[in-house]
Amino acid sequence: MAYNSTSWTPDSSTTALSADILTTLTVDNIIVDGTTIGHTDDTDLMGLASGTLTVNGVVAATGNVTVGGTLTSTGTITGILATAAQGNVTSVGTLTTLTVDNVIVNGTTIGHTSDTDLMTLASGALTVKGTVTVGVDDAGHDVKFFGNTASNYMLWDTSADTLKIASTGNASNLILTTSDTDAELGPGITLERTATGADNDALGKIDFYGRDDGGNSTLYARIYSQLLVAADGGEVGSIQFKAMTESASGNVVKTGIWMKGSATNDVVDCFMPNGSLTVNGKFACNGQTAATAPDYTISNLSTDRALDCDSTSDAEVADVLGQVITDLIAIGIFQ
Repeated sequence: MAYNSTSWTPDSSTTALSADILTTLTVDNIIVDGTTIGHTDDTDLMGLASGTLTVNGVVAATGNVTVGGTLTSTGTITGILATAAQGNVTSVGTLTTLTVDNVIVNGTTIGHTSDTDLMTLASGALTVKGTVTVGVDDAGHDVKFFGNTASNYMLWDTSADTLKIASTGNASNLILTTSDTDAELGPGITLERTATGADNDALGKIDFYGRDDGGNSTLYARIYSQLLVAADGGEVGSIQFKAMTESASGNVVKTGIWMKGSATNDVVDCFMPNGSLTVNGKFACNGQTAATAPDYTISNLSTDRALDCDSTSDAEVADVLGQVITDLIAIGIFQ
């Protein structure tokens, strides 16, 4: 071969070049050797096989790269995937930190970019350092907390709008405690009806249900509160203690004790509209103490001490009530 300053030309002393006899070709800093193409400082940068290109380094592209076969890299591929849905990407290895929009995952925490440790994960435990909201107004979801004993749980039932605590034992299901050391009341439970009240509005109730011997859920007792007078500054309330009792029309819940406030200062009246009072002990009234109150113990009653209702010496309820009346007359309460 002869070079004439612009091109190579064969001469009679040079064997003609043939591609099948070249084993290595170097053009400036690019070297081709067997199945590899590389830089003179990195001779195996790319490896070629039928239908496969292997790059042993960084691939940087300023335009589009279209791969019709398999692209394998032992280095790093940088840039942004143009297609959002990558169905064939099944794993990205282990990431130390991942941010998707404003959600950041880092180590054992998941959070917002402005609150990075909102949730902390551990084996069998999730710690939330913020507000937890389930559902939206008028479209809620059930929330259930299980105990360590089977069939023991607390359930917010969104369809019934009720909170249920279920237990299979006799231990307290709700315990309220306070460590306050002052003399004020506490802990406490508040039942409040927040609508503007009107006279004789019902306020609240506590019902006691049980199963009869037929397995029927039955109301046996009730504590019932009522707003009697709603006038601002002149409010009057009442509370009733009710119990199941037999009647001609069937078993019903009737009021046994009814306490009512009144317009008279510091006075609460007590009624027994559906029963009687039995006293088996001392009955103190009008400032009396246990030491000075008359003794109405059943064994202490006698006909000469009680207003006998049936001309017998039996210490019956009527006798006790008669003696109460006698003693109240004696101390000047009754005339």
